[in-house]
Amino acid sequence: MSKLSSRRRAFTLVELLVVLAIIALLIAILMPALRRAMESAKRVQCMSNMRTLTQATILYANDWKDVMPFNNWGSNDTTGSIGWLYNGNASMGASANLYQNFKPTYVTTGSLYKYIRNPKTYRCPAHEEIQFPGTTMEMTSYTMNGAVNGFGALPAANSKQAAYKRAAFQRKSKEAVVFWETNEYRDQFGWNDGSNYPNAVSNVGNGEPVTTRHAGNGRSANAGMARPVGGSVFACFDGSAQFVDFTVFDQWAKSAGPSPMWCNPGTNNGH
Repeated sequence: MSKLSSRRRAFTLVELLVVLAIIALLIAILMPALRRAMESAKRVQCMSNMRTLTQATILYANDWKDVMPFNNWGSNDTTGSIGWLYNGNASMGASANLYQNFKPTYVTTGSLYKYIRNPKTYRCPAHEEIQFPGTTMEMTSYTMNGAVNGFGALPAANSKQAAYKRAAFQRKSKEAVVFWETNEYRDQFGWNDGSNYPNAVSNVGNGEPVTTRHAGNGRSANAGMARPVGGSVFACFDGSAQFVDFTVFDQWAKSAGPSPMWCNPGTNNGH
């Protein structure tokens, strides 16, 4: 046997380019699936976070004769009640409409923190950028339903009760929603305190619609300025969390009567 025939044959340039092309093709095929898997994992973690927050509100309500924690409704922030997200009397954030005043550490002053003890629970893993520094976005990705204190109706005159009882919301709607994720791109108004109005995702005239970060490829580049495809994560007063399609959410938000979003116990129509 000659030395030449016993030598190992090397790849030619053409063969090497073919191999590289196949690898590139496989990466192109697998990357979207990998991206979807990563997005799905973040959504699952977000749902877990919201369940934890909701379970914390249940523990709080159990300690306070079923009364919900104050929802940090901005204009009521200095009433003496510690909010679910922060102590407005200490931080003087939304109470003075100083959007640039919030700090990440304020979350430890909130009434739910003693049940959670983990700041990461307050943030969706898909929400990686602080679009509005100094707002409540520094602390959380989530907002509490403004219905918790009747959209500012509580505390009433000569009363210290800053929120309704938990059972009252479920009487209003079996799927009554307590937490959702505010749109992180629209404007800073949605992040001036710890609670919001439940505005439709397609509502382009208000700064408090729901996020579209879990909408996938159907999400608008400008964060929902056009009708997005997909859905978002919502947590209910019963302790559950679910992924809700935007079509369903818009029906809830646009309802003229009681709905899972409009569940104010202090009014007949839930608004």
